[in-house]
Amino acid sequence: MKKVMPILLLLPLLLLLASCQDISSGSYPEGWEDAKGELVMNTFFNDSTALEYGLVKDFNKAHPEASINLNGFTSMMEAMESMASVTELENRYAQRLATELMGGEADYILNDSGVLDPTKFAETGLFYDIFEWMENDPDFDKEDYFYNIFESCAYDGHLYSMPTAFVLTSVYLNKTITDRLGLAFEPLDRITYKELLQIRKDAVAQGLMGADIPLEFGGNGTTARQYINSAELQEYVDLETHSASFDSPEFVEMLEETAEVFAPTAPDLSMGYGIYSFANAVTSGDTCSLLSFYSLALDTSAANYCPIDQPPEGCVGPLVLVSTKGHLVCNQGATISVPKSCTQPDLAWKFMKFCIESPEKSLDQEDAGSVDITCGRLPVNRKNLTAYAKQYGTFSSEDSPVQVKLEEIMEDIHTANSGLGAVEKIVTPIMDEYYEKGVLTPEECAKKMQDKAWIYLNE
Repeated sequence: MKKVMPILLLLPLLLLLASCQDISSGSYPEGWEDAKGELVMNTFFNDSTALEYGLVKDFNKAHPEASINLNGFTSMMEAMESMASVTELENRYAQRLATELMGGEADYILNDSGVLDPTKFAETGLFYDIFEWMENDPDFDKEDYFYNIFESCAYDGHLYSMPTAFVLTSVYLNKTITDRLGLAFEPLDRITYKELLQIRKDAVAQGLMGADIPLEFGGNGTTARQYINSAELQEYVDLETHSASFDSPEFVEMLEETAEVFAPTAPDLSMGYGIYSFANAVTSGDTCSLLSFYSLALDTSAANYCPIDQPPEGCVGPLVLVSTKGHLVCNQGATISVPKSCTQPDLAWKFMKFCIESPEKSLDQEDAGSVDITCGRLPVNRKNLTAYAKQYGTFSSEDSPVQVKLEEIMEDIHTANSGLGAVEKIVTPIMDEYYEKGVLTPEECAKKMQDKAWIYLNE
């Protein structure tokens, strides 16, 4: 709690100051097509590690009359060399942004990868509602997009942070184990953490893997916890009703079930890391982990990526991780927000449209994939899904039924883990006390998480 407290203490003041400002919805930026000049995009990282770096580069090449300039708080190298933790650096960055927003000095667009809690700021009216821009733009057609992805990132019916792409977590399973257990799966079938833990339990019981082997190949309990929590934790938080249910019997049960597999272990990296290393370990006959987590990707030329409908030998999948309630949850990665103190909303909208438009409307560039599939992300644009899948050989054939299945999955996403807001940062240290230090019982951990979440949600 200590690391995130400073930004939380600023929020009441932010709400007070905002109440004295004009918090009207903001008008649609007319004439955005002819927008010129320069616009700053504020980011946490200031170099090519910024998720939207490729977008900026592509836009500036396509539009010489305009320019988007990255203004980062730190670089990846500086963050690695700093004595402060990344969490502490993020908190300093969040404090600076909050100060600029409160003072009406945020003359930029914000590329946020989760440093701020946009839903909390939404209540102040300091950001434009991008849904209004979409509705008033005669050239914007909802049918061109997986519009439900935008809706999943909305707060109270308003879109204050627009995702340019999103991440969907999946897993590949050890085929030796699933075959021996008589289990059959098809690519893009859905699976919950409970089912994964049951498979592991059965595999251990039948001597197919040791109880001491980490659940995730090349990982440890902490990384497995991050992936599974990305699908599960949002089921216990409702930002719009300012409520949480971490003290429920269901969550206590989750803590009990995951205590062993989420406990930190030293990963065995001797056999490598990633899907192909996992496949090699399985096919070589070595006893290894049950699964390898994987972000669904279209670019099969990148390391550790493969055609979605052709799992590597020795693997089953990819299976899409869903919550125990059956919800598909996307990670919106980085988003773009526009403060109302930005003096060039027309140029902001010009850039934002470029970020999500189809290839036919942008340049045929050397790194065309940077538009919206960088870092294993999936596009929000329907045409891009088809075009990039063809370009990168994502599927074994253009009429692959698995591509249809992927589109159906993408249309069925109605939840984003942005729905956790800052709650995840607040409860993570408490879960560390339970999983890593062992100083809390499941019930004590759940109650402590509930108390901290309630304070934040209702301050």
